[in-house]
Amino acid sequence: MLVARAVQSTIELSPIIGYIVARETAGELHINNFAVRSGYRRRGIGAPLLERVLQEARGRKANAAFLEVRSANLAAQALYEKCGFRAIARRANYYSDPREDAVVMTLNLG
Repeated sequence: MLVARAVQSTIELSPIIGYIVARETAGELHINNFAVRSGYRRRGIGAPLLERVLQEARGRKANAAFLEVRSANLAAQALYEKCGFRAIARRANYYSDPREDAVVMTLNLG
């Protein structure tokens, strides 16, 4: 898990403004959760978090990365595509509350 924190000019707790949770199994990186706090989106926080996780996976010789993203989350899909991911499948009714399909995306790390 990696987190991004807001830089504070005073001594206090700095809030987490982004995070990414991933696991690696059998040479594959699976990105389980990835989010940036709404007030901090589109400020260049998400891409470095994602790139750092991918870089670390490459260092451990992982072959591929996978993730699911809500089909309506076009901003996230654009970020993933910018980082080299491509859509390979769709999972019907993958998410609940609200019910929504997932787009499965992958990136070759080799």
